[in-house]
Amino acid sequence: MRYLTLFDNYITEVVNNPVNVRYVLTAIKDLIAKKYKIENFDIRNGLMTIQFNIVDFSLYFNDKALLNKIKSKFNNPHRTITFNNYVSGRNKVEIMIKDLYLKRVKPPQFVYHVADKSNYSSIKKNGLIAGANVQEYGHYYGYDKPFVFATINSNRLFLNNDDLDVWIIDTTLIDNKWYEDLNYEGKKNHIITDKDIPASALKRISMQMFDKKYRNK
Repeated sequence: MRYLTLFDNYITEVVNNPVNVRYVLTAIKDLIAKKYKIENFDIRNGLMTIQFNIVDFSLYFNDKALLNKIKSKFNNPHRTITFNNYVSGRNKVEIMIKDLYLKRVKPPQFVYHVADKSNYSSIKKNGLIAGANVQEYGHYYGYDKPFVFATINSNRLFLNNDDLDVWIIDTTLIDNKWYEDLNYEGKKNHIITDKDIPASALKRISMQMFDKKYRNK
C-alpha cells in the first residue's frame, strides 16, 4: 500500500513536528473561516476543536464541497484529515491529523475480533473482509482504508453485550501483516490488518462463553 512506504524527511517532519501540524490545522481553520463564522478554536496534539455560530455550524457540516476541498488540499499519502462532531455542544466539530505510517506488530497466536451476531452466517462463509465494518467503525476510528480490527488483550474487548460474538483469529494459519492501531499507539492492545481473514482461521465463541473462558477475573 502506498502509504506504508518510507517517509522522506520533509513528510516526516510535517506529520511528526507539532509546530508544523499546528500550521496545517491553522491553515484549515483559515480556509473554513473564509466562508463561515468561527467563534472559538483550540489546537493541541494534532487535534483542533472549532466552535461555530450555531447557524454556520449547520451549514458547514453539510458543506460536502468544502470538506472535500479541505481533504484534497491537505491530505497526502502519509496523513489523513478526519472530521468528528461528537464533542459536547451542538455547534462544535473536531478536525484531526493522523499519521499514517503504520508500525508493524508481531501478534500472538490468538487475537480477537468482535462482530454482531447477525453477521455470523456471512463470516462463517466468507471470513472477515477488510473494510466490511467501515460503517460500524470507520467514522469513529477515522479510517478510510479497508482494515480488519482485532484485539490482543482479551480484557480489552469493547461492546460487551449479548448481541455480539467474539471471533478468535489464529494468526499462525494466515500470512497477514499486522500493524499497530493508530488510535491506540503505544498501548499494543489493538491491531489491524489490511488483508481478509479466511473462515478457516476463525473460531466463533459467544460473548458469555468468552467472558468465562478467556477474560481474567
